[in-house]
Amino acid sequence: MKVEYHERGRFFVHGSESLPYLVDLAAFNGIGQCDCRDFQCRKQPRLVAGERLVELRCRHINEVRALIPDVNQVVQEWIKSDKEP
Repeated sequence: MKVEYHERGRFFVHGSESLPYLVDLAAFNGIGQCDCRDFQCRKQPRLVAGERLVELRCRHINEVRALIPDVNQVVQEWIKSDKEP
């Protein structure tokens, strides 16, 4: 998979599929969000219901997270700055 930076906290992940998936690492308080079918159909409903498990990350989210040193700290800084006025 190829990962392309989009904007702060958001990345495009290109796989074998024709269109890239958009990954937002700060969504759901750092669990992340992806527009792939697996995430949208299976994982996001559980996050919306209040579950906060890292197992709810899809492979695209995990791919981006693996590329960022100190990813947990970086994501928490993004989340904090989003909440500031």
